[in-house]
Amino acid sequence: MQPISVNGKQIFNREQLETYIKKTCLSHRNRGRALAFAFIVCDFDNHAVQKILRDKYYWSALDRISGDKICVCYMNSIDHYYNARQEEIREEEKLFHDLICEEETARSLFAPITIKPTPSNSVDEIRHSFDIPLELKPPFIVFFQLDRNGYLLDSFFIRLREERDIEIAFWELRKYIKCAADAIDAVHPANFNNYREIYNLIKSDVERMRFGITLHKLPLNIGVLFRIARLFSPNMS
Repeated sequence: MQPISVNGKQIFNREQLETYIKKTCLSHRNRGRALAFAFIVCDFDNHAVQKILRDKYYWSALDRISGDKICVCYMNSIDHYYNARQEEIREEEKLFHDLICEEETARSLFAPITIKPTPSNSVDEIRHSFDIPLELKPPFIVFFQLDRNGYLLDSFFIRLREERDIEIAFWELRKYIKCAADAIDAVHPANFNNYREIYNLIKSDVERMRFGITLHKLPLNIGVLFRIARLFSPNMS
């Protein structure tokens, strides 16, 4: 699990963000800590996922599941946002208090709050980086793969359905990350550099889980297949 911190002003340079993600992912791959990558995307309104990423027990569980197979990134910006907003509110209250002291009519109920929350633009930056349609609202998780030079090979996304119950949201997130990690477990070390094939394997398994399709992987044993065929053939006894 790899948090990506946001600066206190909530200002992003898209090119710098993409470069940072690229360097982070390649560093994990070169150190044998990842064969593929994912990005959990959530906004401040998605409180369930935010709490999962900030809870040490949920975080540790996802970190162990992803292991050395998948580098799972996410934006760690809520602290900066919260602190910045608290400072804005304090300044606003101070200003309002000064107005009251200067003029009693300032006690009117029509005292507007002019400072509004300024949400992070990180979601828009990630959406652009992975060519995600605007109609897809967070939270969602993006699985992606980079080539040997760090350029994006391909990506796909899964919309996370649960936004209220933290426990259900955790299990939903967990099942997709575990499915991807389990898919990579089947890859022989000799094929670790086959980045496209690894991505295709993850996409196939995760999307089967997404649509509720269960395929049992059986060893290709001709004798076993022949005996199974006899069970269903009317001409064999």
